[in-house]
Amino acid sequence: MARRFERTLADEYPVALLLAPSQRGAELLRLALRTQYEVIVVPDLESLLAAARSRPSDIVFLDLPAAPAVAAVSRLRLEKLTAFLPIVLLWEGAADHLAERVRQDRLVAVARRQGLLKLGEASGRKRSPSRAGSARA
Repeated sequence: MARRFERTLADEYPVALLLAPSQRGAELLRLALRTQYEVIVVPDLESLLAAARSRPSDIVFLDLPAAPAVAAVSRLRLEKLTAFLPIVLLWEGAADHLAERVRQDRLVAVARRQGLLKLGEASGRKRSPSRAGSARA
């Protein structure tokens, strides 16, 4: 009897726990991270610890202001399941910045594929001819 093997998202991507109290910020970060992680979003530290207990995780993202983030890291380092997980600290408002950056990167990639943008023109501005030749002495 041959068993059919079905791949799940967890088989393909590492699991990321994302603590983001803001629903808008959580959704933006989840969308930005979903291409590389299976993202489990939680609103508070206790929910994050419960998620870590129920599902083996590979990384933790904290979208918190500085003081609560430091307290969260201290608590995570005390827990057996999260003590050695990498923790990425995101500053408050990072979700908006990251989502904006992802869209810009996608736009640049599409423009390059279509031949609308040449290498070195990622900012959308063309180099001035006077500066292009003066870089070498």
